[in-house]
Amino acid sequence: MSAPGWLLWLPPVGGAGTGMGRHSEAVRAELAAACPELEVVRPAAAADQLGALTATRRWLSHRRPVMSEWSRHHHGLGVADELARRGQPAGVVVDHLMSSWVVDVIDRSVPVVYLAHNHEASARRTLDGARNPVVAAGHALDGRRLAAEERRLVRRSALVLAITEADARRLAADGAAQVRVWPAAPPPPRPAGERARNGRALHLGSYEWRAKTQNLRELLTAYLAATPPVPFLDVAGPGPADVVPGHDPRVSVLGVVDEARKWDLLTSASVGVLYEPRGGGFKLKVLDYAAGGLPVVWLRGTITGFDLVDGVTGLEVTSADEVAPAAARLVGSDGLWQQCQQGLRDALSAYAVDREGRLALAVSALREVLGLGAVRAER
Repeated sequence: MSAPGWLLWLPPVGGAGTGMGRHSEAVRAELAAACPELEVVRPAAAADQLGALTATRRWLSHRRPVMSEWSRHHHGLGVADELARRGQPAGVVVDHLMSSWVVDVIDRSVPVVYLAHNHEASARRTLDGARNPVVAAGHALDGRRLAAEERRLVRRSALVLAITEADARRLAADGAAQVRVWPAAPPPPRPAGERARNGRALHLGSYEWRAKTQNLRELLTAYLAATPPVPFLDVAGPGPADVVPGHDPRVSVLGVVDEARKWDLLTSASVGVLYEPRGGGFKLKVLDYAAGGLPVVWLRGTITGFDLVDGVTGLEVTSADEVAPAAARLVGSDGLWQQCQQGLRDALSAYAVDREGRLALAVSALREVLGLGAVRAER
C-alpha cells in the first residue's frame, strides 16, 4: 500500500535557533509552497529507551558516522510509525547528512532528495584534532565513515540541493546524478551609513555538542590570556553558561537569544568571530555577519562554501592565540575595518544575486523528481 500524497521530511536533530535550523525551516516552507499537491510530514522525535547506549552500539556495528546513529536514535520510532500508518511516501527529503539512515527503511523506488547543508567531507575534516590519541583515533574513524556515508547518500539521491555553487561542485564530483543550488535566504543587510559600533567582538554559535563546547573553551582561554587591550567578547547561542574561566568580565556569555536580540548584537558589535576547529561549514554564520555589517576573524581551513579573503573580508588566523589580536587590529583601524566590512558586504550581495532564478531551477528539478510535472503557471 502506498500513499503518493505525502512527502517524508526527516529533519536534523537539534539546530533550533541556529543557521542550520533556520535554513531547514525556510527550505521546508518554500518546498511546501512549490509542491502543494503533497503533504509534508515530519516524524515525531521519540528516542528509544536505551538512549546513547543504542546509538553507540549501532555506531560500532553499522559502520555509519555517529551523527547518523544519533539521528536514528531520535527519529527511528517516529519514521516507523509514519510508514506503518501511511505506507511508502511519494518521496523523502533527507535534511542534513545525519538523516541519511532513512534511505535504508524506504523502498528503493522512492525518490530521495538530499538537502546538503555542507559538503560534509570537506567541512568536517578537522574533527580529528583531539589531543587524546584514543579520541583522535575515534574522530578519524568517524570522519572516514562520514565521507563514505556522504558518497553513498549522494549516489542514492535523485536530487541534491546545495546551499552554494562551491558545495554543488564538490557534491557533483562525489557522484550526484543531479545537483541544484537552493540558496539560503540571506538576511537583509544593515543599511550603509555612519559606523555606530561598540568596539566589541561577537561569537555566534550553538555549543550543546561537546566538541563545540571544547572549541569555545579553547577560544576563551586564549582570548583572556591575550595582551590587552583587546575587544570585549559577547558569546551568543545555546550551551553551557560556565565556560568563562573565572567568570571574567571581559567575556559575556549570553546564552540563547531571540532574533531581535541577535540583530541588535550584529548591528552594534564591531567584529564577528568564527573560531570552530571541530565541526564545519559555517557559511550561514558568515551570511549573518555580512548582513549585520561585521568584518570577520576566522580560522584557516574551517569555512567551506564561501571564499573569504584575508585582508578583504576580514582577517584569517591559524590558532586561538591569534583571534584576540586580529579582532583588536580590526577595531583599531577604521580604514581596515571599513575595507573588510565592504568586502564581506559585496560577498553577501553576490550571493543574493538571482536567488529567485536559482530557486526556480531547483523547484523545477524537484517537481520532476517527485513526478509532479511542470510548475504551475500561477507561481
